[in-house]
Amino acid sequence: MKKIDRLIREIKREQNRTDKLLREITFEIRDKQVIMFFNYEETIDNIHDNPHAVKHNHDPEFLNLKELDMLKPKLSEIGLPFTERRDDFM
Repeated sequence: MKKIDRLIREIKREQNRTDKLLREITFEIRDKQVIMFFNYEETIDNIHDNPHAVKHNHDPEFLNLKELDMLKPKLSEIGLPFTERRDDFM
């Protein structure tokens, strides 16, 4: 549960960024592993008007299926859309 609480805090922090707008979360589900990606709108502001100093996106997070099931209702509570992808590779 601590990991889920940390993720929610980080998501809320990302939602409050002024240099990028957090649009949604994408979960890529592969077997029993879930990779969580933060998807942003285009850059709307940079650091001190320097176009070469834009903060990077949040790094992907790795979850298991149980953590995913615990996180999805919390994302709905804060109003952040999410999508799930289940890609099967040969």
